[in-house]
Amino acid sequence: RELKNRPLIERYEIKIVNYESQYRKDFEKLNLAWIEEYFNLEEPDKKIFLDPEAYIIKKGGEIFLALQGTKVVGTLALIDHEHSKLEISKLTVKAEHRGRGIAQMLINRAIEYAKKNAYDETFALTNSSLEAAKAFYEKNNFVLSDCSDKRYKRVDEKYSLKLGK
Repeated sequence: RELKNRPLIERYEIKIVNYESQYRKDFEKLNLAWIEEYFNLEEPDKKIFLDPEAYIIKKGGEIFLALQGTKVVGTLALIDHEHSKLEISKLTVKAEHRGRGIAQMLINRAIEYAKKNAYDETFALTNSSLEAAKAFYEKNNFVLSDCSDKRYKRVDEKYSLKLGK
């Protein structure tokens, strides 16, 4: 009875798991929600959503999912850049689950992965209008750095984190 009266978020422990093909639609759906809320879907997004395994995992990257029970409530993709830099991409948490530490769990897992796999740096591309994203990266010791990446029209800022070896 006590468990039933707790908020749903407390009923199930959040687990961070590696991507499996059964989660492809969830990965796409969660990311489409935030992209389409603020921006337009772009060609690189379409390619990634069409085949995340080919565009991320088979190229040396990884995708992590936050699960509550059996439901995907968050995602984070890591894109390998010549095995010295690792891009954090497609980081999102379902709207009704935000503010509960799930993004922090995902970023912690990403940084752990980057260090374990001997990356020099991890970085995230964002837009200056996304105040919550900027504050999140700064809270996690990422620093604003030169943004010359032109893959996405929506990107105008880059946050980087140098990793100690």
